[in-house]
Amino acid sequence: MQARVAVRILSLAGLLAGLVLCASPVVSARPVNPATAQWRCWDDRHPDPCHRSLQSIELLGPEGSDGWAVGAHGALLRWDGVRWLPQPLDGPYWLEDVASVAMDDVWAVGVRQKAGGSSSLILHWDGDGWSAIAHPETYVLRAVAMVTAMDGWAVGQTGRILHWDGSTWADVAAPTSEDLLAVEMVNATDGWAAGDGVILHWNGIAWTLVAHPAMAQVYGLDMLSANDGWAVGDPGTLLHWDGAAWAPFTNPASGEFLFSVSMVAADDGWAAGSRETLLHWDGSEWEVVSHSGGMSLNSVFMRTASDGWAVGDAGMILHWDGNAWAAVSAPVSEYLEAVDMTSADDGWAVGYADSGGLAMHWNGVTWSRTGVPTQEVLLDVDAISVTDTWAVGSGGTIVHWDGVTWAPAGSPSSQHLHAIDMLSAADGWAVGEGTVYATILHWDGHAWSAVPNPARYSLNAVDALATDDVWAVGQNGTIVHWDGQAWTLAASKSFSSLSAIGMVSPDDGWIVDNVPVSLCYMLRWNGASWSVAQLTEGYNLDALDMVSATDGWAVGYAYWPQTSVTVHWDGNAWLRVDAPSADPLRDVAMVGSADGWAVGALGTLLRYGEMPPTAVQVSGLDSAGASPPAGPWAFAVWLAATVCVAVARAVRGGKGALRMQGILRGTRHD
Repeated sequence: MQARVAVRILSLAGLLAGLVLCASPVVSARPVNPATAQWRCWDDRHPDPCHRSLQSIELLGPEGSDGWAVGAHGALLRWDGVRWLPQPLDGPYWLEDVASVAMDDVWAVGVRQKAGGSSSLILHWDGDGWSAIAHPETYVLRAVAMVTAMDGWAVGQTGRILHWDGSTWADVAAPTSEDLLAVEMVNATDGWAAGDGVILHWNGIAWTLVAHPAMAQVYGLDMLSANDGWAVGDPGTLLHWDGAAWAPFTNPASGEFLFSVSMVAADDGWAAGSRETLLHWDGSEWEVVSHSGGMSLNSVFMRTASDGWAVGDAGMILHWDGNAWAAVSAPVSEYLEAVDMTSADDGWAVGYADSGGLAMHWNGVTWSRTGVPTQEVLLDVDAISVTDTWAVGSGGTIVHWDGVTWAPAGSPSSQHLHAIDMLSAADGWAVGEGTVYATILHWDGHAWSAVPNPARYSLNAVDALATDDVWAVGQNGTIVHWDGQAWTLAASKSFSSLSAIGMVSPDDGWIVDNVPVSLCYMLRWNGASWSVAQLTEGYNLDALDMVSATDGWAVGYAYWPQTSVTVHWDGNAWLRVDAPSADPLRDVAMVGSADGWAVGALGTLLRYGEMPPTAVQVSGLDSAGASPPAGPWAFAVWLAATVCVAVARAVRGGKGALRMQGILRGTRHD
């Protein structure tokens, strides 16, 4: 089984180094199996089983009977007056904002990834389907506001402002090159835009800069009238417009980002932000209503005083009924680190939740939690049979499932154990961290015992082919082998973290090398030595499962764009395969060539198999939008901008942030 590796802090230097090192052949992105064989998110508890981050929400129609929520990785949900229905877009899209004119006239803006980079995206809903609309090129569009069907605005990175006249989106001169993150129109001759330290006003003729007391980012705007409006943003940014000037107000949720504001009346409004912050305005002061969660609320929309919605990270959806906020889709608290299957109808996924260690069982129909006797993080699981399963984790934790309950097993180590692989009920191995040398434990059918080994760095993964043929890999390119008598070091072609190993036979196996931002090495065993078999670009791979010499999967995460990664081996090459989740994948377990599971952060469960397509097709993409910037300097600008946006999201932990916090919850100390 494969172990997990810690998520490292990103740096621009790391990105550039990765781009240089990985300038060789890249993993291809093309279908592996027929279109009906694919990865699909699995969760029957949430409207969006992929738990995609939701960035914006808007309700319309009689009594709010129609509405849309949009977000990361093509997240698109529609409200039918009773429930939210997932309608994910078929493509690498990140939707930042949505605005409507009517039930058959809705706009969404954001960014899409394409060959060579990314470009802005404008989508339109006409009542029957979504289509991409041509517009002047930019990098990212962050907000959209519609006055009428013939008058609308979109703003984005580097001060870009676009106007819709009913037939065409066109550039409008902007008095700034700072990123614009919000736009709000009072009417055709009175509007506002705001962003990175700037606030702009539209008077029907031109956009001009307006003085204001906040020099930080402004993320949200809402104008009740020409003389009454609010702006929210970075901690400390809470501004009111009285028709003459912007004046600061105290944010009672000290230190929290505010990403969105929505006003019902001069004495009734809401603001939402980081750590699930919800503030209410009563006409005289802002009051904290909620401020206790770990996720961010990215958008709030108040239809009336007794009907409001807020959306956020991990697919979170809240509803206000006039008395209280209630979760329609609660934030996911599970983090899954490992999965293993005994058959198509039996398997286990482990990790951690708010209550401590987590174990979930698959019975062929659904996944359900089972009690586990530990508060420690469970990092790996190996299922021998329905009555014999082992899991290991932080603090030397070892637990065993006998078909009825999980029970602690005696562990001779207090070091974090990253991986376990069982040959049989009487023979198995577990590996992990150590003090001077890495920890390697052996199970003989009666007890676990420590085995001496030469590995001076933490071990992340172990794979046992036979009693005299076991491999383990880890930090600093460490590879060790057990020949039935002793562990010995093997020559390695890597000096970074080896995250997973999958052995097919004594003379065929694979190792994946996990490097921040770019995965550079895939090592292959030929029976005599390990060699670099393929260099890849753009992702970290954390786990590997080989079905046969011509069928295997590796999973992980890509930072540019931010998305999960599934890569397939067909006997000739590793091929990138689309995955529907935006969150890091931590492990993969295949039952056969057409059935398997992958798990990851925020309770991500993906199933592979023959399934009909469900994603919504977007028309017009061949002609809509512009290609990524051409030329080395233009590409450099795009790259720097992309890095800055992603890093800013991650650092501030706010709107659209990578929800990486606590993936290992401090379980790695190497």
